[in-house]
Amino acid sequence: MGTRVIIGNLTDGRRLQSLNVISGSWEQGLDEPEQLDCVLNINHSVNASLDLPNTLTEGKAFLAFVDTGIDGTGTRILGAGPIWGVEYDRPSGEMKVTAKGLRSLFEHAYIMPPAAKAYDVTRWTIPDPADNTQFIPNPALTTSYAGISLGTIAKRLLQQWLTWPGATLPIVLPPDEADDNADHERNYIAPNFKSIGEAWDDLSGVIGGPEIALVPRFTPDLLGVEWVLRVGTVADPLLHSATVTRWNVTTPQSPVSKLSIRRDASNMASVAWATGGSQDNRVLISRAIDDTLINKGYPLMMTLDSSHSSVSEQPTLDGYTAANLLLSNAPRQEWKFSVRANPVDARGMKAGPQLGDYGVGDFVQLAFSKYDPRTGAGDPFVREYRAVPLRIVGMSGDVAGDYVDISTQPTIGG
Repeated sequence: MGTRVIIGNLTDGRRLQSLNVISGSWEQGLDEPEQLDCVLNINHSVNASLDLPNTLTEGKAFLAFVDTGIDGTGTRILGAGPIWGVEYDRPSGEMKVTAKGLRSLFEHAYIMPPAAKAYDVTRWTIPDPADNTQFIPNPALTTSYAGISLGTIAKRLLQQWLTWPGATLPIVLPPDEADDNADHERNYIAPNFKSIGEAWDDLSGVIGGPEIALVPRFTPDLLGVEWVLRVGTVADPLLHSATVTRWNVTTPQSPVSKLSIRRDASNMASVAWATGGSQDNRVLISRAIDDTLINKGYPLMMTLDSSHSSVSEQPTLDGYTAANLLLSNAPRQEWKFSVRANPVDARGMKAGPQLGDYGVGDFVQLAFSKYDPRTGAGDPFVREYRAVPLRIVGMSGDVAGDYVDISTQPTIGG
């Protein structure tokens, strides 16, 4: 039982090698790359045989954490992606390796067709046919999508990047999904230099926008790693499993420990504003209003989102504003707790949810008994008998692999 740390070649996912590490940690989150790091002794016999200065090549090799399960043979990858930094300390012989999930690579991939690699840079803008004293971005370098879902646009952006010379990665793509919603049309102008990662964040940020994940897994022969692009659909934009894991918090010998609850009202608002339109040298203003909080006795509060300066279509900006207001009608809540990664009974058999039965994006429940101040039974903060519906938004662990720290948020109506 525990966690195995491996490295491999990023462009093909092959040449897997196991590291002997002193310590290490992994962290997953919704719509963001995993955070991975480990510390190892370069002089350990296993590591010394790997020529680590050359095999732990930043930007070229990947680091991965693997949950080995109860019997040490498990193959569930908890996170995998390019190594971005290495630190070596000669006196101690220690190396610290820092990596992020594959999604981090697409912060360095800009949206434009392969023709842009050799296109005359003086032709990236051309005279405006309607007014030859003005210039417009060259349509030949614009990437446009219509008639497909936002999730499929996320796929197509990656698919276009994979046609560039040298853009080789072992990625499994989902099928296309049609969508005739005109508000979901997107145009990406090359001179804006918008990254795929930024565009994915934008696509997820509108109401009904799809969640996007690059999920690592072993290839069928277990000799390589590949990444599966998962995107939400029009019918279900959230990425989650069909099962709902339940833990009882207040029962004796509960598997849940270190529960903490944080509430923060700084995000609340009844009026949401957003600005955009800078790429067309004009100002777009969007507004969304919901008087629910005012009717409940809250004072008027507003919020402003100015992060969409490149948006040139009013319906698109309105979509971001509506989504922002939806998240502003209640205080932010974060419920954090720990559970055993692979709990077993006295016979060594599975006893409760195992790591892999649940993951980031999945819906879970925390059950509480009624609070009795005389006996201390139940919980003084969650006072009533209830099962609190939550969604996992983050998970983390270390190489020991004994516990998983879980971050959740209440679901709407929970």
